[in-house]
Amino acid sequence: GDGDGDGGGDGNGGGDDALAAFSKVRRASSPMEPTAAATPARAAAARRYLMLPLEVLSTNHVPGLSSNAMSFLLGAVGPTLVDLDLDGCWKLDDPCLDSLRTHCSALRSLAVDGASLTDGAVARLCLGPHARTLVSFSVSFCEGLGTATLAAVAGMTALRRLRLRKGVEFAAEDLERFAERLRCPITHLDLSEAGGLNDTALLRL
Repeated sequence: GDGDGDGGGDGNGGGDDALAAFSKVRRASSPMEPTAAATPARAAAARRYLMLPLEVLSTNHVPGLSSNAMSFLLGAVGPTLVDLDLDGCWKLDDPCLDSLRTHCSALRSLAVDGASLTDGAVARLCLGPHARTLVSFSVSFCEGLGTATLAAVAGMTALRRLRLRKGVEFAAEDLERFAERLRCPITHLDLSEAGGLNDTALLRL
């Protein structure tokens, strides 16, 4: 610690403690919210962090990341991101995906872990502005996804690379409709472990 009373603790709380600490630093670094507790070193570090013009960010298979911490991070650096890889971060849930949808408007490539995501949240993402900007979209562990996701993805217009892995709940009729309605010229398609993929849907694709 730096001796200003913000350190210490028994190490429990992990991401929540880190998020709270960073929130304090962010407020401390703002010229609108000066505070005596902010050291010059902390304020400078926060300014450098928040001003990073990140275009590519990967936390691939970092399972300890919380949805709250990632949502906060995306609020800070999301506007400049073009390529975001969150695959394997299985704790990231619907509110985090909604934060991504709000703050990461420039994304062209996105990979997420679907373990904690719902059909509706993924569909909202694919029906919004990202429907016209995402060139590469990957979701692993799609067990909770189904009709809404497939219908929304089928209407995306810029996609070239699509990966929907382990969609065990994808019904044959939904996959057939997906094949019929697909509007984007996909060059790379991964439907590994799609439970309902049958001959008819495959041939239509």
